[in-house]
Amino acid sequence: MLRLIGVELFKLKKRWLVYALLLPLLVFTVIPIISNYSNYKNILEKYPGVEDIEITTTTNVDQEIIIIVDEQIGQDNNKLQRWAPIAADFKAAFTLPGSLENAFNSIAGLGALLIIILTASAVGSEYGWGTLRQMLIKGTGRERYLTSKLLGILIVVVIGILAALLAGFITSLVTTAIAGESINFDFLNLDFVGFMFSAFGALLLSLLVYFSLSTLFSVLLRSVTSGMVIGVVFIYADMLIVSLL
Repeated sequence: MLRLIGVELFKLKKRWLVYALLLPLLVFTVIPIISNYSNYKNILEKYPGVEDIEITTTTNVDQEIIIIVDEQIGQDNNKLQRWAPIAADFKAAFTLPGSLENAFNSIAGLGALLIIILTASAVGSEYGWGTLRQMLIKGTGRERYLTSKLLGILIVVVIGILAALLAGFITSLVTTAIAGESINFDFLNLDFVGFMFSAFGALLLSLLVYFSLSTLFSVLLRSVTSGMVIGVVFIYADMLIVSLL
């Protein structure tokens, strides 16, 4: 089985589609961080000193977030009072650890489409190229061959997610440094590590739905196009149903 998985990984490494799908994933993860930094910078340029305002948050009995602005700015400066919390939100979104937390949302947004394309292409193309028949003739069982292929795809997906998170991490360090903010890793504790593992697991489980769907129809219909089209239709149908609820 390990040999078959290694063969599948080698085949995927040689396919240009893998890198073509990785590029938009990286871009889609990095752009929100840069955008949040840009918005933060624009607010600072328009309202100098807004970054010096102390912002604290508390919650009432109904768990509603209440923002408390430092009283030193005076009650007459309504613009600073209004923009200070917004600037703080943008800052939290491009600095660590908030940038990594938001990166999971970015990956989940585009990841569903990308995993459908990758899975349908990798599985469905075996029928069109005739490689499945060749492997079966050599004595490789259908179940073992399909299992190794799917595990190979999942390994590539995990590597892609880790690469996107790394890109988000590096981008966050750069934007934080450019903004003149201090870089510290005080947030690295057991709670944050636990969050990262749970968020990674939840993301992977959500992508497995589209992975399984694309695999099912690519195998049943023996077609790359069928696996892609049905998977994409499922995404839009899911979005439509959720929006109506």
